[in-house]
Amino acid sequence: MKRIPWASAAVMAVTVMAAVRPAHGQNTTELALGFVDYDLRDQVLNPLAHRGRLASLGILWEGSDARVTRRFDAEVSAVPLHSRFESGWASLATDLRLAYRHAVEVAEPVPELSLRVGGALDATWHLSYFNDWDDSHFYWLTAYSAGIDVVVEHARADGARLSLEARAPVLTLASRPEAPIDYKVVNLDAGWILGKIHEGMSLRSQADHYAADVALRYRRPEGRLGRSFYWQLMYVRSDVDGSAALDLLRHTLGVTVGL
Repeated sequence: MKRIPWASAAVMAVTVMAAVRPAHGQNTTELALGFVDYDLRDQVLNPLAHRGRLASLGILWEGSDARVTRRFDAEVSAVPLHSRFESGWASLATDLRLAYRHAVEVAEPVPELSLRVGGALDATWHLSYFNDWDDSHFYWLTAYSAGIDVVVEHARADGARLSLEARAPVLTLASRPEAPIDYKVVNLDAGWILGKIHEGMSLRSQADHYAADVALRYRRPEGRLGRSFYWQLMYVRSDVDGSAALDLLRHTLGVTVGL
């Protein structure tokens, strides 16, 4: 696959994702508070599972009308991890995710049920550090993806909405550390870190960068506190040339607060 300079890739992805125009109709902005169950296997380090649980924080903007839904999500999390050989929580995984989806109604089998299909843009920056195993390096996945989005929504008579949402990338610009890691020690300069996590970025398909994001969401018709409740599952397997496989599984239970 063709390699792309990291600066150009980052600018292209962020520019496209920022070009979100508000929808005519109902617009909402919500703060998302989640509890994350995290399972990480990075075989550049070793094949062991590192697990942890902690909170996530995000913001959600949604604009919708009779046939179209536009949504922008931003989420950040930091989760302490440990393997079965560690008694403490010396490892840490941090994630920053941005996502934009645009879905159009394509079917309405019954008046209360709709099917919306469209596109999704995602940016993921994952960093992990394993102090007990390797205190000189950090590990990462940087991914900018374009894919498909599907939403099945049931509108209740009381105004509440229950939706099943799924999205998956078709093409991804991805960067992973080389295996074995080729630099001597972490440099804490922000510019060095930003460059490092975009090294060797190349265009990938589902064959070597697979990801799936599924969510079940219940949205109340009124109220600020507890505006919606959601369960989300995210799975990523990235196995790109020159690196080793990364498997990341996240379960999140959360609630949103209207802003």
